[in-house]
Amino acid sequence: MVEGRKIAPLGSARSRRRSRPRYLDKLPPEVLIQIFDDAELTLDQVVLSRRLLPLALETLYRNVQLYSSAQLVLFAASIRAQPHLATVVKVFGSGRDGPVADSDEDPDEESDDEDSVDSEGNCETREEETSSCHSAEDDGVSENTDDEERGASTAGHVALLCGMGELSLNEGEYRTSSPLCALADSAATAAPYEPERLQADAALLRDLLRRLTLVEALLLFGRPRLRALLDSPFLREGRLDRVKTITLSHVAGDWDGLGDEETCHLLQLLPSLEHVVFFHNGFLMPFASDKEDPRSRLEPHSWALTSFHLSDWTYIGPEIKHLFAALKPGFVALEIQALGCHNGFARHMTLLPGTVEVVDLKFGIRCWTYDGGPLPSFDTVFTPAQFPSLTHLRLGGPLLSPSAIPSLGDLPSLRGLVLEHHVPLSGQALLDLLAKQPLRIEFVGLQICACVVTTDDDPNPRAKPRPRWHAEFGKAEAREVWRAAKRAGVRICGSLPCALKKCDRADGHLCWRA
Repeated sequence: MVEGRKIAPLGSARSRRRSRPRYLDKLPPEVLIQIFDDAELTLDQVVLSRRLLPLALETLYRNVQLYSSAQLVLFAASIRAQPHLATVVKVFGSGRDGPVADSDEDPDEESDDEDSVDSEGNCETREEETSSCHSAEDDGVSENTDDEERGASTAGHVALLCGMGELSLNEGEYRTSSPLCALADSAATAAPYEPERLQADAALLRDLLRRLTLVEALLLFGRPRLRALLDSPFLREGRLDRVKTITLSHVAGDWDGLGDEETCHLLQLLPSLEHVVFFHNGFLMPFASDKEDPRSRLEPHSWALTSFHLSDWTYIGPEIKHLFAALKPGFVALEIQALGCHNGFARHMTLLPGTVEVVDLKFGIRCWTYDGGPLPSFDTVFTPAQFPSLTHLRLGGPLLSPSAIPSLGDLPSLRGLVLEHHVPLSGQALLDLLAKQPLRIEFVGLQICACVVTTDDDPNPRAKPRPRWHAEFGKAEAREVWRAAKRAGVRICGSLPCALKKCDRADGHLCWRA
């Protein structure tokens, strides 16, 4: 007799849970990092798995944006806990609020043991805590001082960060020179690398930059941070020799009346620097004028940059000629946005090298009430002899007269032309431009101001904006230009398609339809 197999009821049967295949675990690290980077991995998503955590951290640390002094201190702590992450950082930004302040020490003597961070990392710090300090998107940066969270009970030799921003491993030096030495009773009970014991000063910022040996882009807000970077002995150390892009911006409230004439002269100490961007600096130019010390002045053909941007400036002074003359052949892109400039600015444009491919000049404000201000004429600036390589030209403000517009079609390499607000347009001038043979221009951007007039009685009017046509460029002329561009195979962009109701609502234009 064959005994039958007992079959358990369906309700009591335990099926083995089938785990989903982990495809990410099978990919090589370089592919995973690129996937995380493209997906803009956030702090909430960092703990995907035990294997993927190091790669996720590496992705987050590639672009570090610190928006306060507290975050700067926490980032210093995370780098001390995991020193290998310092070499992952490619983009580093710091600033906006809580500006760092220079310490009382001589900046040239602030860190004798500047190479002191080792790779052993005896300080025990939770991965979640050390990985969260740098995220610009994380508004709730934790500053928990609980001893258990900090791992404050570690024994043996512990790396210490002195109070003036010195990254130091030499406990003997710490105990004799640091103002915090009284807090460490013995080597066995020395406090670990703790954020609340750090001072977010210029020395700490420089010490951090010394360890970001592979950083390629710097973004610094506020004059104190700018001056922490623009220290001649520090720049001559060669720790930032890989930096290719620098963005420097002032913030409201940190004006001290001191000039910035040595800024660009000091930036020349960075051999790999290609792109420089300045924001919000009023009247103070970042290079020396004829009246200042010649030793801080830019020498002709001495700076091998690729692009230079001045944005949100108040006034461009005559010092700009020293920048233009200093640029070596190979310079490609110039962008300047300001309210006004001195009378010789257009003349100084002839000092630019002939390799320039992109010029973006915007002066004044967009509002239709802007009267144009005293600005020089650029009618004779953009010639084939001076700009043989120019491919894209954007002009804003009353810089050209209508009669000069057709001559822009003679530029041999020009592919894109954008005439923004307050460039006096003329229907006939644009038709003459489009009739050029051969016409190399592929697109023309035309901006028509559409501000709504406000009054004290009604500061928020309900009326929809309407295009404000030029004296020689009304709706009829615009339609004629549109048809001529279509025949010539030139794409018209900007706000003109909206003004003519030729645009598609889905393409992102701000339409002016009734």
